[in-house]
Amino acid sequence: MSQKQMETFQKLFGALVKLAQEKAISEIRVVDIAKTAGVHRATFYRHVEDAQDLLERGTEYFWNDLLASMEEVRVETSGLHTHSAVPQYLQHFFRKILENSDVFKAFLYQESSNYFQTHMRKRMVDFVAKYRLVYIGDEKHKHHLAAMISASLFATIEFVVKHGSYEPYLSTYYSFVKRENKLDYV
Repeated sequence: MSQKQMETFQKLFGALVKLAQEKAISEIRVVDIAKTAGVHRATFYRHVEDAQDLLERGTEYFWNDLLASMEEVRVETSGLHTHSAVPQYLQHFFRKILENSDVFKAFLYQESSNYFQTHMRKRMVDFVAKYRLVYIGDEKHKHHLAAMISASLFATIEFVVKHGSYEPYLSTYYSFVKRENKLDYV
């Protein structure tokens, strides 16, 4: 995708986010998205098929961008022991959530945006596994614990978006990890 195409796509997704905060996705028309984005309807169709396609591609773009930024943190903390890097991963993750809270406000609670919620839950499991937020047990137990932590992160995202703060969660998470894993980095 060229730079211009990417900018147009971001305008379209931004317009969808804005409109989804006002009404259900199923009620949003292509003409509304194009008008809000400041582009012609034909431009919309050159980039995506419909509002659902825009939601799906936008969600994928959003999560890829988030995980790419997490990768930057991983590289920056590559010399640290995993236990020491986790707090930095989580702080960065929640800062990015706050920076993009409009996306979550738009799609997190919409029944018609089940794709966003389902995709988000799947990506949370990937996130937990990739950044080793689980330390204990064999592979079976790690998978179950990863699912539990993913569910907790999903609930925490809701809290962060609603209250604009992630500090209470980090304190609780550090206490849990320290207690369960007998770690002393917290």
